[in-house]
Amino acid sequence: MRIRIVLLVIGLTAFGLALPNSSQAQQVVDPDVFVDDAQSLDEIDQRTPLKTAQGFMRFAELGEYERAAEYLDLRYLPDDFGEADGAGLAEQLYIVISRKVQIDFGALSDEPVGADGDGLPSYRDTFGTLETPQGTVSIYLQVIPADNDLRVWKVSNASVAQVPQLYKNYGYNPIVETVRRIIPKGSFLGAELFKWAIALLAGLVAAVGWIVISWPLTLFLTRRNAANTARVKRYLMGPVPTLVFLFVGSSVLTGLGLGISASRLAEGGTLVTLAIVWFLFATTNLLRDVYGKFLEVRGRDSALMLLSPVTSTAKVLIATLAIVVWLDNLDVNVTALVAGLGVGGLAVALVLQKPLEDIMGAITLYTQQPVTVGQFCTCGNVSGTVEEISLRTTRIRTVGNTVVIIPNAVFATASIENVTERNRILHRQTVRLALDTSEALIRTVLEGLRQALAATEAVADESSRVRLM
Repeated sequence: MRIRIVLLVIGLTAFGLALPNSSQAQQVVDPDVFVDDAQSLDEIDQRTPLKTAQGFMRFAELGEYERAAEYLDLRYLPDDFGEADGAGLAEQLYIVISRKVQIDFGALSDEPVGADGDGLPSYRDTFGTLETPQGTVSIYLQVIPADNDLRVWKVSNASVAQVPQLYKNYGYNPIVETVRRIIPKGSFLGAELFKWAIALLAGLVAAVGWIVISWPLTLFLTRRNAANTARVKRYLMGPVPTLVFLFVGSSVLTGLGLGISASRLAEGGTLVTLAIVWFLFATTNLLRDVYGKFLEVRGRDSALMLLSPVTSTAKVLIATLAIVVWLDNLDVNVTALVAGLGVGGLAVALVLQKPLEDIMGAITLYTQQPVTVGQFCTCGNVSGTVEEISLRTTRIRTVGNTVVIIPNAVFATASIENVTERNRILHRQTVRLALDTSEALIRTVLEGLRQALAATEAVADESSRVRLM
């Protein structure tokens, strides 16, 4: 539980650091025919297509649809609109945009004259596009006259006229609309509170559903090895439900529509990345525990020592890869970072060359097992019993009761004679007879030797022989 809380706090903190700074002043453009007074972010700023798009999304995201409506051109709407409800149209347009339109703010012009070379008239720019069954529909920004012979950019009245039909097709269903009216207005991290409520409820339902089926699934997976039931159950009821909760919740939240700020989290994938890392860590621990039990049952206790460093190394690699992917999602240039890591890794590898060789030697000894702890062997001119195989060295107690410590890099590449593994011993015994022994006596001795060897159970029948010299 503590790990889950820490991961969620880290994710929310990282998301908060990625939010745009609302106190940062915008750059002022001062042409003759446009508004030329410096305006704060809380004031209406319609000098360029980019500022109009940002202003509309900012006020709509805060639920200030009256002010967001000031970015709409409500002139010359069709007759059936009657007295246009600017706030309602702004709310509907924001919902359609947040659900179905991807706005590339980097492609919007921050010049009063708009973008050049887009194939549109000089007085019109594209706010965003969405795909419909009838084809692509563009939402336009258009420059219109303002007071004092000035000009400003607003959402085109042609696009405003399409808003009711677009909302009918891509707005919320009645259930979501009911929840939206019940939940108090407000936002958290750029998304309305009702979206968080629906997303949390959907995530909880999915997580509880997974927990319900995880118990019979655990019994099915461990039906042949009941010793792993507790481990598998802890795995299926720990990180997996959390991952299901986050994936379902984030999917529902994205489907309901994200604002500018919440989109930063979706682009970086902070929470999802943390959940995947935790899931992979838990999977690594599960594999370590299951394989450790496998080794313990087969009496390979010495190999258990290798599982901990291998698991730690795998976790470091997973965390490093996750950080690189997360930074790449945030549009951070990771090429220089990866190059730096490569150079730094090479330097570290050169410094740790000998220890790394010993560790690789330990891996060879654990996997190939030329000898194990407790066996008698001969390595070079050293003969004795193996007492310990650590990550760096191997300890051998000789027949003289001394301890010889051999680096694993040397021991793993040396010629090792494993005496304990022999299944029989060649016994050489010379029976001396006098030169004047008679033939009859020799035959009697040979027959007696044959009978003695045949009567001894420790002697292999196919290899017992007596040779007369």
